[in-house]
Amino acid sequence: MDKRCVWMLVVSLLIFRLDLIYSSPVKLLVDNSLSDNSNSDKLLSDELLSDDSEIMVGPDDIHDDQTVEERKVVWSTLQLLETRIARQKHKPIQKNRPVSKTTNLLFEGDIMLRPSEAVEKVEENSERQKRKMTSKDYKMWDFPIPYRFDTKGKAIHDEVEKSHIRKAIRHWEGRTCITFEEVDANYTAMKPVILFKKDIGCWSYVGKEKAFREQEVSIGAGCFNVGTIIHEIGHAIGFWHEQSRPDRDDHVTVLYENVKYGKDYNFVEESWRDVINLGIPYDSGSIMHYKSTEYSYNDQVMTIKTIDPLLQRVLGQRVELSFFDTKLANLAYCNKKCPQALTENNCRHDGYTDPLNCNRCRCPEGLRGAQCETVAPALGEPCGGTLQIEGTETYKITTPGFPYNFRPGQRCYWLIKAKKGKSVYLNVSSKNFMFTPNCSNSTRIPCTEDFLEVKYHTSFGGTGARFCCTVPPNKIIVSEGNEMLVIFRSTSGGYGGFQASVSSESCGGCTTDEPLEQKACVRHVTRSCIQEWQVRVKEECPVFFIPPGADCGGYVNKTMRRKSTCDEEEKYCCGNRKLVDGKCIASQRRIAAPPTTTTQRVKVSNHVVVNYSETNISNDVNVGWSDWTDLTQCSRQCGGCGRKKVRRTCDYPTSCGGKSLEEKTVTCNIEKCKISLVTLCNQVRRVEYRCGLFWPLKTCTRYQSYLSVCQSYCCQGFKQTVNGTCILAT
Repeated sequence: MDKRCVWMLVVSLLIFRLDLIYSSPVKLLVDNSLSDNSNSDKLLSDELLSDDSEIMVGPDDIHDDQTVEERKVVWSTLQLLETRIARQKHKPIQKNRPVSKTTNLLFEGDIMLRPSEAVEKVEENSERQKRKMTSKDYKMWDFPIPYRFDTKGKAIHDEVEKSHIRKAIRHWEGRTCITFEEVDANYTAMKPVILFKKDIGCWSYVGKEKAFREQEVSIGAGCFNVGTIIHEIGHAIGFWHEQSRPDRDDHVTVLYENVKYGKDYNFVEESWRDVINLGIPYDSGSIMHYKSTEYSYNDQVMTIKTIDPLLQRVLGQRVELSFFDTKLANLAYCNKKCPQALTENNCRHDGYTDPLNCNRCRCPEGLRGAQCETVAPALGEPCGGTLQIEGTETYKITTPGFPYNFRPGQRCYWLIKAKKGKSVYLNVSSKNFMFTPNCSNSTRIPCTEDFLEVKYHTSFGGTGARFCCTVPPNKIIVSEGNEMLVIFRSTSGGYGGFQASVSSESCGGCTTDEPLEQKACVRHVTRSCIQEWQVRVKEECPVFFIPPGADCGGYVNKTMRRKSTCDEEEKYCCGNRKLVDGKCIASQRRIAAPPTTTTQRVKVSNHVVVNYSETNISNDVNVGWSDWTDLTQCSRQCGGCGRKKVRRTCDYPTSCGGKSLEEKTVTCNIEKCKISLVTLCNQVRRVEYRCGLFWPLKTCTRYQSYLSVCQSYCCQGFKQTVNGTCILAT
């Protein structure tokens, strides 16, 4: 045989082998995982991917650079996610359900996904992991970001609508170093352009899509509130929704029983692989947060409830970027604008170096000064100021014109300070409390125009509790540290205002010995922590030789980690007091050495917990350690992946190995579920191919792992035993 023919044959075989090995993971999931012979897989395959089924989005519905085939992958993958979560929540699967054309194509209501991103959501949800800003560098924009308005669509923006979009852009530019540049259709620079289109609804991709020449942001009918446009621009520059963060459950509870059928998947928590929070704490008042009734089955009952009831009326505001929104954007995009990193400074109260002026601190609303240490001046009539409480005295604060009226544009700021070891107490009177026309007193509606805001946490950067529309606080508000910031804002004006009394009391036994039981003191601490997530990686097969029976070509789970910083609020006691249920109780218990404080972390983010068996949890009384708390409720009702937690605290960390808090977890509810769950599982298939480098070629066989949709009565990653329990699959 001619040598040239032999070499051409060898090259052809190598190309064929490479094509087998490097097949598309998206195609593997969509084409193969939905073709299993089981009844459940057949149901899903028929319902989601049948050629005869109606695809909810056609070429005339959305106009961007994705093809109809790509949207079909996104749509069907989100339907798979919807079906699985419905079964996990024990909701019946509804066939032939009515579906709107755009809602099911959009993830979390206003996010357009690429096919690969949609598949990632399914794989992440398999492990039920716990996002805000994208962590992928290639998703970040270069400045200025070019944008233009569509001129060829079925509907185009008029000048008034364009002015709203430009106003939202100026809002971002005025608070961050991010800049935009308006261009026209003749723009020729080789970089992506944001294209504002008047399409169906409000939606955007998250971060820069490098595959697109023009990246669409849809600002359609009903979307011309400036805050809504600010929200969609936030997605375009890389922001995800706030309630998707991994630490979401420390701050809000999702009431799945009130969620409209088929919309559960919009509340999934995301992976640290996709998101980085740069040490910025969770903010219930973020413009990227869902409202209280998002996806409610009747638009009335709440689907999101805050752990702290006082924060309920800050959810879902669409007026302006919160302080932590702008801080995160500046840290992500502007950290090299100044000689030093933006957080390397002496700014107090969560302030940071202003990237628009490196010689000053950017401070939370209500604070000013070189280090954000003083209160901001009032706007309108004189009010506010710094109030120092020295002892047991009580003061009154009130809005101008109380109890008659308050004027539009009025702003007042009070910075109230107590001595260290004390907390500030604010008692707001219900008499003539803030009446504004056309204002709802429902706790489902955020306070956005005329309101009283109280920042009582140790962090002043986060949004505080807000009260408005004749509904004052239903209890005395107590600061966690020794400072409190009170803000009054009026946009439209109204009747009444507010009046409150202010005092201070000892906490933790740090200033007085009486009473014997005192509220614990709280301080803000920042610690290093580890963020973890699972990824599915493909085990590549050797290119030239595959040993018989080699386990390659499939996907395996791999744990990834990175270092981060976590903000915590730490409770502590002074003297010999013991911390019990958030209170410091005088104790006569002897310990190894006289302690100065007893501490307990009460909000821990992203820490790694080691699993122990239940037999390892005992109430041994080491020197300084408290007894173990009772076990918490199991996190799952069945399936083997449920966990219970116990914890104990140390009165004197030096006698406890330097630890002030210890947690252990145990497995619970290992029985199989009564209702089957839809999961992704690994299957093995036989692949025959032609092999050999010389003629005649022979037939070889290898086995390849692939993902499949299957039914299971155990959690993802667990398998069922003969006695009906679920154990971790090996």
